[in-house]
Amino acid sequence: MTSLIYCARLTSMEQANIERRKHKRLNKRFPVHFRIKTTNKYGDTLSCDVSGGGIRVMIQNFIAPKTDFMLEFSINDFFQIISAVGKVVWTKKVPHSDRYQLGIEFKEIPSKVKEVITQFIEDCFSKL
Repeated sequence: MTSLIYCARLTSMEQANIERRKHKRLNKRFPVHFRIKTTNKYGDTLSCDVSGGGIRVMIQNFIAPKTDFMLEFSINDFFQIISAVGKVVWTKKVPHSDRYQLGIEFKEIPSKVKEVITQFIEDCFSKL
């Protein structure tokens, strides 16, 4: 049996996005509690994906890039609550919605916790 493999040439923007990633991302939904450091506003949301370097979440209101967040989450039922400080690096409005996606980079997170997240993601990918 012959298989056909289609290879498309990546645009320079696509190549830049691939090369820019420092950590593998895992598409995983889990509850995230957050507090905006400057206003003390807080809330709960769901993650979209997570990596050793940050997390992507959905939120109801626009939050400007460079906003600092306090985050608390658990990547699964067996892990303790992870506390981290992050900074919004990008915001994107979800089409046909009043919601926004935020890319949050971890700024203050213990290296041991970062290793636990990275190992959990590696374990998930190895089971595929």
